[in-house]
Amino acid sequence: MTTLQRSTALPNKGRGSRRLKLTTALVALAVAVAGLASPAAAGSRDVVREQLGVGLFYGTFNEGPNTVLLVGGDAQDFCKVADRDDVDPFDAEPGTAPGRTVVSSDGTVKITIKDRGQPAYFYEISGDFQGSPDWIGQVCSGRVDTPEPFATGTAKLKSRVVISPGGVLDIFNSVKGKAVGPDGARYKFRASADFVITADGDLEPPNPADFLKFSLTRIGCY
Repeated sequence: MTTLQRSTALPNKGRGSRRLKLTTALVALAVAVAGLASPAAAGSRDVVREQLGVGLFYGTFNEGPNTVLLVGGDAQDFCKVADRDDVDPFDAEPGTAPGRTVVSSDGTVKITIKDRGQPAYFYEISGDFQGSPDWIGQVCSGRVDTPEPFATGTAKLKSRVVISPGGVLDIFNSVKGKAVGPDGARYKFRASADFVITADGDLEPPNPADFLKFSLTRIGCY
């Protein structure tokens, strides 16, 4: 968490605090993983492989209606996980993927995910929602009905987070794939987020319009 070759992003409302929580979680993970390194490992690298959570949002804004892409699960999956883990639905991670964390001798931590077949769900939203954070919160609270996706498919996922010893986070993730609607309409899609957060600021990234790209193209019909 659509356009006919539009590069767009979700509005900034609510994203700062949510991204701050994401940043805090990543730093905590980096510290925990870095703690696995032993003095004997100096000059080498420690590698940890484990399943990591997946819950991504992409979409459009100011288009009325807007489109939201959820990767890792559908809207109900996000709500169920948010309720189970007692977290904001926007922070829920209903999916999993194999991850690889590398701690270098200089303290740099690199977390990567590469996976195929991640579930992808497309929704059309209208009204006064300020993008997906508002929308998924309203859905999970029962204030609006859970919509049916207008298309579903699978995505190839790539994700990379590099945390430097100085606390700078370089974050990138991307998905691409194909989807089909109940009416037989076929789509191809591509989305990505790419931004840097520095520890000497307030840990809030730039406006999503500057770092999130998203496109959805109809390619035919069955």
